[in-house]
Amino acid sequence: MSGNGYWRQLAAAGLVIAGAGAIQLAGGLVELARLGVTDDAAFAGIERQATQRFETMAAALETLAVRLAARPAVMAGLRGE
Repeated sequence: MSGNGYWRQLAAAGLVIAGAGAIQLAGGLVELARLGVTDDAAFAGIERQATQRFETMAAALETLAVRLAARPAVMAGLRGE
């Protein structure tokens, strides 16, 4: 192997390692931004997301229940008619 090829391979390996490090750093920054710096901040963020999703599902369920209750056939079926 010539000396020039060795340096190219070494430079390519260095670029791959630098790229992997940059990806890992970006992932860590995204995680910090999403979850917060401390465990308490992460817990609060997850709790906030879960509460928001639950409230969204509850609102959708309530809307569906109101729409079904407005249908006479559904109400008659519930009464066993």
